[in-house]
Amino acid sequence: MIAFACLLDGPSKNHVESMIQLALENVVNLLQDKNDRVKIASATTLNRISELYPMSILNHPNFGKICPLLANSINSKPKVIIYYLN
Repeated sequence: MIAFACLLDGPSKNHVESMIQLALENVVNLLQDKNDRVKIASATTLNRISELYPMSILNHPNFGKICPLLANSINSKPKVIIYYLN
């Protein structure tokens, strides 16, 4: 997960946006993982995506399905919202 977050700075914008389109649902689903480190890594990755490519999230074809998952993760433990906003 962290490697994916690091890749967001590298390749061309179009290539990264297509990777985000393919991976976004999986990243969001990992916010529900049992392992806290996985949750934190996913939240950190989402933070990087929203920082560098915000429209990739807003324009995702399954944005309506992703929003409730994001909202539910705000109340999870550990408080992954901290990593969204970091």
